[in-house]
Amino acid sequence: MTYDQCPDWAVDMTDLHVHASPSLLPRHGNDADTVAAERQQGFRTVVLKAHEGSTVERAALAGENVHGGIVLNSPVGGANPDAVEVAARLGGRVVWMPTVSSRTHKAGAASPELSVHRGFELRPVDV
Repeated sequence: MTYDQCPDWAVDMTDLHVHASPSLLPRHGNDADTVAAERQQGFRTVVLKAHEGSTVERAALAGENVHGGIVLNSPVGGANPDAVEVAARLGGRVVWMPTVSSRTHKAGAASPELSVHRGFELRPVDV
């Protein structure tokens, strides 16, 4: 489906959780390609997310209505107020609590059927 084929309710949607490369995990495309694919599906606003840290600077280069945020995993120091403030002052709009660094995620990833991040181990973060 392309943007002009979207039903009225699907035009100008927002995707708050978009992963692209560069990343330490396999991704389907880089920021520009991923944003272009999102636009084709009717998304007007896109928020880039990376488990490795901030996407604020990447979002600034990716185009209009592309926003970034920061994930409070161990690479940014966990629940680090300075990292959040820097991301916000640079234009970040979303802060995610720890994902792959959370103990809950690590416990779930121990099951083979739930291990979507196999081989990607970060230090645990307690909040």
